[in-house]
Amino acid sequence: MLLGYFRDGVTYKASNNYKKMATNLATQNPNATVETFLSNSTYNATTGEGNYILVRTASTTLPTGKPGYAIGCILQASDTGAEYTNTGTTTSATWTLQDSGTGLALPTTATDTTTTTGNSLALTGTAITSGVLVNGTISSAVLTTGDYLAFNDGAVNVFAIAKNGHIVLTQSVAPTIAVTTQAGISAAAITAGATDTNGIITTTGTSTGATVLTVTYAVPYATAPKTVIITPANASAAMPNTGYYASNSQTTSFIITVASGGTYAATPSLRYLVIG
Repeated sequence: MLLGYFRDGVTYKASNNYKKMATNLATQNPNATVETFLSNSTYNATTGEGNYILVRTASTTLPTGKPGYAIGCILQASDTGAEYTNTGTTTSATWTLQDSGTGLALPTTATDTTTTTGNSLALTGTAITSGVLVNGTISSAVLTTGDYLAFNDGAVNVFAIAKNGHIVLTQSVAPTIAVTTQAGISAAAITAGATDTNGIITTTGTSTGATVLTVTYAVPYATAPKTVIITPANASAAMPNTGYYASNSQTTSFIITVASGGTYAATPSLRYLVIG
C-alpha cells in the first residue's frame, strides 16, 4: 500500500518509508494535472497498470482513456467537488459521475440484490416538527401521462400517484368471482382492469334474495382486510328496498350477500373497495 501525495511527476509528500516508491510512481505518472493520493502499486509504463485508488483533478481535465486507474478508483474534482469512479478498465479509464458535489446526482438508479428481509430503503427524520420528510414537485404544465410516484412488480405499475393526486391501481392478474348461492343470479364476472383493491362486478339474472358471491384475490393479503365496501354500480343495484353487504373478510377472499326480503331488478352491478 502506498500512501502519499504526488503531482505531475514533480512534487510529492510522503512518509520516509515510502519516498522511494512515491518517486517511482511520480516520475512515471503519464497523467498530467492529476494528483494521486492513494495507490496499491507503482505505475508500470509497460503494462499501463498503476492501480490508483484515490486521485484528484479538475473536472475539465478528467483522465478519460488513460491507464493506471483501478476499477472503482475514486476521483474528486478539485474545482467543483464532484466525485467520479472509474467504470472502465485499468488501461482505459471511464469516469462516471457519482456525486455532483452539491448533493445527490440525478437521475440516479440503484438496485438492491441482497436485502431479503427488513428495509431496502428507509428514511428516518428524528427532528422534523413542521417540515416534510419527502417532498417532490413537478410542474403540472409539464406532467402529462407521467406519475408523481410509482411502484411496480416488474410487469405493471401496481400503485401510482398521478397528476392531481389521482391514485392509480393496476394488476397483471385480476381477482376472480363465483356465484356460491344463485337464488336467481346465474353468473357473475369482474370487469377488466379490476384489482384486489377495487373493481366492478356484473351479474346475470334477477336475485330473489340470499344470493351469495365469493370474490377471490389474485394475491392473498398478509392479514384479512378490515374494510370491504360495496356500492351500486348501476340503477338495478340502486333500487329501493334492496341490500348488498360484504362479510367473511379473509386473507384470500370476501363474500357479498344479497339481503333477503328485498325487491330486486335484473343484472345488478356492484363496485367493491378493499382496504387492508
